[in-house]
Amino acid sequence: MSYLEQSSSEFSFIANKVRNIAPNIFNQLKLDEFVNSKVCESNNDKVAQGLESKLFEPLPLPITLNEELPISLFESTLSGFECNYLITKFSALLQPSMVVDPITGQGRIDKVRTSYVAIISPEHCDWLTRKIDKLVAKATKTRCCEGEVLNLLRYVPGQEYKPHYDALNRLHDAKTFEDGGQRTKTAIIYLNTVNEGGNTTFPKLGMRVSPNKGNMLVFNNSDDKGNVLINSYHAGESTQKENKWLVTKWIREHKTNYGKFLYGNH
Repeated sequence: MSYLEQSSSEFSFIANKVRNIAPNIFNQLKLDEFVNSKVCESNNDKVAQGLESKLFEPLPLPITLNEELPISLFESTLSGFECNYLITKFSALLQPSMVVDPITGQGRIDKVRTSYVAIISPEHCDWLTRKIDKLVAKATKTRCCEGEVLNLLRYVPGQEYKPHYDALNRLHDAKTFEDGGQRTKTAIIYLNTVNEGGNTTFPKLGMRVSPNKGNMLVFNNSDDKGNVLINSYHAGESTQKENKWLVTKWIREHKTNYGKFLYGNH
């Protein structure tokens, strides 16, 4: 279904089949938001054509929000169905978010980051996480093998990620640095639209980016020599009345263990 247009008769045809065969899954994915209940039949040729056109659909053209860092926004990168799918499938893996302890290299809970995170490790990866890996690689002009694991994040009202850098300190983050080197880029995909709060902010640039369902935000963390870009200092604001859902992916300068396992040298 992810490879079909939500407004297409093929999407509604398959969704109606899911309604009949697995009504619980239909409800969990909120397919009633997208399905046209009047569509009752289709044929395999149309479905195949829809799948083929979606598989080769180009990435949306980026909107440049800042040229200096730079910061780019790709609108409607994921469909509403895909956003709902990610939340539904991986929310069971949520655990309190942590920061890396510079001494031990292990994660620890800290008030600087109060969200919940689901780390989508290789054993949990599926067709959609692989699609996201490829979309991010294309948007960042990198290879899939240079990416870290995807992280699903949930912020309930009042939770936040205070201003921080995603780039690593070679000395203090030595353990993390071993797996792929410097974090060169960050990609954030918003899985729901938040009306009050929840912005991604760049304090040194005076910028705020509002969470809109399906949009992907991409920015650089370090320069070509691995030095931290000062203007990449950013934060996740707390929401006021609703949860904020997103997936994040960090890109390294070299291949990561995750990337090598799933993609080899590609």
